[in-house]
Amino acid sequence: MNQVTLSSFRQRMFSGGKILLRRFFSALFLLVFSPLFLVIDIFAPNRPEEACTAQGRTRLKLLCAYLLFMAVITAVVVFLYFGSTREARRLETVLGSFLHSAEVRSGYSQEVVAIVHKYAVRFDLNPHLVLAMIQVESGFNPLARSPKGACGLMQVTPLVWRHYNPKSVCKGRHAPGMVHGEDCIFAVEANIRTGMRLLRDLIDYFQGETGAAIEAYNAGLTNVDLAKGRPKYRETRDYLQRIGSALAPAARAQAEESFRSAARARRVFHNLALVAFGLWFLFIIWVIRHFPKRHLS
Repeated sequence: MNQVTLSSFRQRMFSGGKILLRRFFSALFLLVFSPLFLVIDIFAPNRPEEACTAQGRTRLKLLCAYLLFMAVITAVVVFLYFGSTREARRLETVLGSFLHSAEVRSGYSQEVVAIVHKYAVRFDLNPHLVLAMIQVESGFNPLARSPKGACGLMQVTPLVWRHYNPKSVCKGRHAPGMVHGEDCIFAVEANIRTGMRLLRDLIDYFQGETGAAIEAYNAGLTNVDLAKGRPKYRETRDYLQRIGSALAPAARAQAEESFRSAARARRVFHNLALVAFGLWFLFIIWVIRHFPKRHLS
């Protein structure tokens, strides 16, 4: 008797397990393919009297599965958004290892480091990031001048200089040298102060996206497409990689991996954001199709 009862119990457990497994895969199938089923259901005839029938209950299950699918996609998009933000912060941390190598490359480095740290506090910038930018922009040469007229350590253009220093007698168009003393585009402190103010404004403009801001800095203020909210990338497309190449060799691989990780996160984020937008659009179409205006008003 006990053996019969035990055998019967095992059969019921096995049968119950099969049912649960079947229901699980059925629910998973419905969840994964719910967007396709919803598209098909959009074109299905709308009969209000079927709301309480089996077909109506099936439609309700489909809607629940689709809403869950949208919730999962939306959660992933939010996670990737904050993940890309963390990658940007990590990039600035990696660039901090550049500080030591920068100090031994230039006779001006000690003065430059002190000035950069001074204004980093005022403008809420990462000083190591600014030092890496100076290395890429001018190689720590305070008299550097580009063919396009950008001057000094941070390669400040005359247009940017006049914008941030409207009362200065220096117009920023003379030959390299501190022609106007400390109030000159080639003056170390004035040049760094102006460049860091521009960088701070660009970071604020791009809503904290440091990578976009420093690429826009390199492109020049006149090459920022204000209508589209992004810089007109040309030679500046690899600007972050050039900053990474200025790092000490031990930190270079970590910086390059940060660049790749950030780029992958941005691509996935943008693609999934488009998917989420499409899912919401499809849901709105379904609601309009199956809920007459009198039910929505």
